[in-house]
Amino acid sequence: MKEKIERYQDLKREFKRILKEVDVIPVIIGALGTIHRNMPEWMKTLAMHGLIGKQQQVCILGTARILPKELDI
Repeated sequence: MKEKIERYQDLKREFKRILKEVDVIPVIIGALGTIHRNMPEWMKTLAMHGLIGKQQQVCILGTARILPKELDI
Protein backbone atom coordinates (compact mmCIF):
# COMPACT_ATOMS: atom_id res chain seq x y z
CA MET A 1 0.00 0.00 0.00
CA LYS A 2 2.85 2.34 0.80
CA GLU A 3 4.16 2.13 -2.77
CA LYS A 4 0.70 2.97 -4.12
CA ILE A 5 0.57 6.13 -2.02
CA GLU A 6 4.14 7.09 -2.97
CA ARG A 7 3.35 6.59 -6.66
CA TYR A 8 0.88 9.49 -6.58
CA GLN A 9 2.97 12.02 -4.64
CA ASP A 10 3.98 13.99 -7.76
CA LEU A 11 0.36 14.23 -8.81
CA LYS A 12 -0.59 15.25 -5.27
CA ARG A 13 1.99 18.05 -5.32
CA GLU A 14 0.66 19.31 -8.66
CA PHE A 15 -2.94 19.31 -7.41
CA LYS A 16 -1.85 20.92 -4.17
CA ARG A 17 -0.25 23.74 -6.12
CA ILE A 18 -3.60 24.39 -7.78
CA LEU A 19 -6.12 23.47 -5.05
CA LYS A 20 -4.05 24.09 -1.88
CA GLU A 21 -5.25 20.95 -0.04
CA VAL A 22 -5.16 17.38 -1.30
CA ASP A 23 -5.25 13.94 0.31
CA VAL A 24 -4.21 10.65 -1.28
CA ILE A 25 -6.65 7.91 -0.34
CA PRO A 26 -5.68 4.40 -1.44
CA VAL A 27 -8.47 2.25 -2.84
CA ILE A 28 -6.95 -1.21 -3.16
CA ILE A 29 -9.04 -4.36 -3.49
CA GLY A 30 -7.40 -7.74 -4.00
CA ALA A 31 -8.39 -10.20 -6.71
CA LEU A 32 -10.39 -12.19 -4.14
CA GLY A 33 -12.04 -9.10 -2.67
CA THR A 34 -9.65 -8.53 0.23
CA ILE A 35 -9.44 -4.98 1.53
CA HIS A 36 -7.26 -3.08 4.00
CA ARG A 37 -8.72 -2.85 7.50
CA ASN A 38 -8.95 0.96 7.11
CA MET A 39 -10.83 0.78 3.80
CA PRO A 40 -14.28 1.49 5.33
CA GLU A 41 -12.90 4.66 6.95
CA TRP A 42 -11.25 5.78 3.70
CA MET A 43 -14.45 5.15 1.76
CA LYS A 44 -16.40 7.29 4.24
CA THR A 45 -13.98 10.10 3.46
CA LEU A 46 -14.93 9.70 -0.20
CA ALA A 47 -18.65 9.42 0.68
CA MET A 48 -18.62 5.93 -0.86
CA HIS A 49 -18.78 3.73 2.25
CA GLY A 50 -21.84 1.85 1.00
CA LEU A 51 -20.05 0.62 -2.12
CA ILE A 52 -17.34 -1.59 -0.62
CA GLY A 53 -19.36 -4.80 -1.02
CA LYS A 54 -20.14 -4.02 -4.67
CA GLN A 55 -16.49 -3.22 -5.37
CA GLN A 56 -15.43 -6.51 -3.80
CA GLN A 57 -18.05 -8.36 -5.84
CA VAL A 58 -16.75 -6.81 -9.08
CA CYS A 59 -13.19 -7.90 -8.23
CA ILE A 60 -14.25 -11.46 -7.42
CA LEU A 61 -16.35 -11.75 -10.58
CA GLY A 62 -13.48 -10.38 -12.65
CA THR A 63 -11.14 -12.94 -11.15
CA ALA A 64 -13.68 -15.71 -11.83
CA ARG A 65 -13.82 -14.61 -15.47
CA ILE A 66 -10.04 -14.39 -15.91
CA LEU A 67 -8.95 -17.59 -14.11
CA PRO A 68 -10.44 -20.15 -16.51
CA LYS A 69 -8.78 -18.37 -19.45
CA GLU A 70 -5.40 -18.34 -17.73
CA LEU A 71 -5.66 -21.91 -16.45
CA ASP A 72 -7.08 -23.27 -19.74
CA ILE A 73 -10.11 -24.68 -17.96
